[in-house]
Amino acid sequence: EGTVVVAREQTAGRGRLGRMWASPRGGLWFSVLLRPSDPADARLGLMVAVGVAEALRTVSGADVRITWPNDLVLAGRKVGGILVEVRPPWAIVGIGVNVNVDPLDLPIEVRERATSLAAVSGRECDLADVLAGVLDGVDEVYAAYGSGTVEDVLERWRDLNITLGRFVEVRAGDRVV
Repeated sequence: EGTVVVAREQTAGRGRLGRMWASPRGGLWFSVLLRPSDPADARLGLMVAVGVAEALRTVSGADVRITWPNDLVLAGRKVGGILVEVRPPWAIVGIGVNVNVDPLDLPIEVRERATSLAAVSGRECDLADVLAGVLDGVDEVYAAYGSGTVEDVLERWRDLNITLGRFVEVRAGDRVV
């Protein structure tokens, strides 16, 4: 538990539902191995999103927000994502953040929907500092999860979430709700 694997880039990154995830150099791409009491608890992903978003806000000064279920957004565009994969008794938490990625280095099909911390803030961030901050943030919320004190973190999730109170469209295969 606590093992962290970091990549400088990924050539076959994937997101939720097996979607392609572009992971060029300049981003932060890593996984954290956790062993929670219930690896399938959906609150785990929400809490990790809080730790990551708050850390990115602190390190970069950017107004990073959360959308349900797993996106980090900045200036109306996706800046990162979180994917929790369950392999009992483990939860593998994949985190990807466009830190210093030039949006032009992203695939053309996602450029209009994606951004990076550097593109919005106008300055590059030190990847090691961002990683350290994010790991501290994840550690803080995971400790709260482990001790059963999740309500404060879930309230912070509500404060950072831009989806609450809005109509959303959910697609499940050919079905749209």
